[in-house]
Amino acid sequence: MRVLYVATDLRDADILQQEVKRAAPKLTFDVCAGFAEARGRLDKTLVYDVMLLDSSMAEADQLQLIQYLRGKQIPLPVVILAGQGVSPSST
Repeated sequence: MRVLYVATDLRDADILQQEVKRAAPKLTFDVCAGFAEARGRLDKTLVYDVMLLDSSMAEADQLQLIQYLRGKQIPLPVVILAGQGVSPSST
């Protein structure tokens, strides 16, 4: 399985990539920063099974990327990752 992960915060992307490699070593996990880089990768002959959009991307950029995919008729599933930081509580 080949995954394209699009984010603006590459520190979080690096952490996620390390976790994915540990949990699923056969999975190919490509990271790119933002709309322009993602579009460039999608225009190449690389075939992805799914695209993950991080919530660190602006909603307008997420929508623009999804519209780009659909306009090119690329049948790629898109998952938008949303999370909320959790700080440890003191006991």
